[in-house]
Amino acid sequence: MLIIDVAASEIFVVIFNNNFFLNKTLFQRLIIFVIFRILYGEQAKFFADEFKPSLRHKKSGTVAMANPGPNLNASQFYITVGENMNSLDDQHTIFGIVAEGLETVMKINESFTDQEGRPLQVIR
Repeated sequence: MLIIDVAASEIFVVIFNNNFFLNKTLFQRLIIFVIFRILYGEQAKFFADEFKPSLRHKKSGTVAMANPGPNLNASQFYITVGENMNSLDDQHTIFGIVAEGLETVMKINESFTDQEGRPLQVIR
């Protein structure tokens, strides 16, 4: 992944360096054709939004912080699977772009889910 934002990417790197993803994290919710989210956790500390006019949700594979509101970024992120997701611009801090493996992201997006967007099969 290409890292393009400092504070958000620091959180992301800490999580990966602590092997949090290795066969431990389940995909909690898939939002079909839009985004998927992982890493839910209330223990996270929040940090401020970091918007840059040059960074937009223009293409699939954009990685950004999911948040419940302004300046409430923590350990949740999403990867877009659609293009021109303008409604997300200036609401979520973009910090990377998928450089390899976008086909895997798209395959995960095709997974069957229940009515609340939870995968019917375990995805790790």
